[in-house]
Amino acid sequence: MLSGEVERSGPSTVAIFGSCITRDAFNSRFNPDYKRHYTCVLMQNQSSLISLMSQPVDLAEDDYTPGSSEYDRWNVRTDTSKEFLGALFDASPGYLVLDFFGDVHFGILQLPGGSAVTNNRWKLWPTPFYRRMTESGDAVTMRVQDDPDAYMSRWREAFDAFMAMVRRELPNTVVVLHRGRNTDRLWLPDKARTVSLRKHRKVTKIDVELYDACWRMFDDYAAAAHGVEVIDLTEEDFPTFDDHPWGPFYVHYSMDYYGRFLGELHQIHLARSGVDPAKLADIATFGAATAARKADQLEAALEREQERVRASEKRAARGTVSNAIQRRALRGVRRLRSSQHPVRRP
Repeated sequence: MLSGEVERSGPSTVAIFGSCITRDAFNSRFNPDYKRHYTCVLMQNQSSLISLMSQPVDLAEDDYTPGSSEYDRWNVRTDTSKEFLGALFDASPGYLVLDFFGDVHFGILQLPGGSAVTNNRWKLWPTPFYRRMTESGDAVTMRVQDDPDAYMSRWREAFDAFMAMVRRELPNTVVVLHRGRNTDRLWLPDKARTVSLRKHRKVTKIDVELYDACWRMFDDYAAAAHGVEVIDLTEEDFPTFDDHPWGPFYVHYSMDYYGRFLGELHQIHLARSGVDPAKLADIATFGAATAARKADQLEAALEREQERVRASEKRAARGTVSNAIQRRALRGVRRLRSSQHPVRRP
């Protein structure tokens, strides 16, 4: 029922200012059939909103990291050139989805002359441009964690200006705030409970509680000040895991997250298309029931496989089962566990 309602008018166009927590929902590795519903026409990756709304910075060829990939160069170029704004107005998407990962995790590098760029440690720091700016003392870093009042003042001004431009240039575009958060929980298939990501994997150590408090400040202001639509999954538990396509990280969630996000966007789309609210409630109930049923089936299958392993271990102790058979049974359990990533109830 949901797919038919969404597809009736063809795929909706989507532009993203944010990070992988949003973009991955529009990636076939995470949501195999998303293209039936949405076409992602534009992406600005991991940028600070303060950077976006500051003056463009022209980089020369030798400002880029020698031998860097096209993707890395694209990240640096689009952040410094501020070209996203013009491309956004040209694309005139049906939806503009925002998440503020860049401001939470990176902050800005304030340049002489008043401009700013995102202080992206993965993409900007390896460049000769960054080294020149920082070694000369001409650039100053600014993070919300270090001075929340000063950073929020700059950020609110930038966000208000951005929203004024969007409302003026794109009156028919629906702006959707994607509330974000970090997880420190790592799911391991051989553990009954999740463990700390920071303690068990080599990731940049951050104060998760502080970062999330800063993220809430950005989100709360955006939600209250400009009447945007909101997708909020922050009260649910989505741990990271080793087999995530990009590896375990604070914002690389369990695979069910991305389907849940797309379901929330479906709900917004249907509501704005004039679908009866009662039908929306039925769709949400049906989706939750389907997810719960799948979780029950996976848990039952895992329990059956574990019972076979226990039986094999007992027979092996009596010398009646070969080691090869026991290994095959253990591999079956591991396959079931990895297919769940992990089992969670909606």
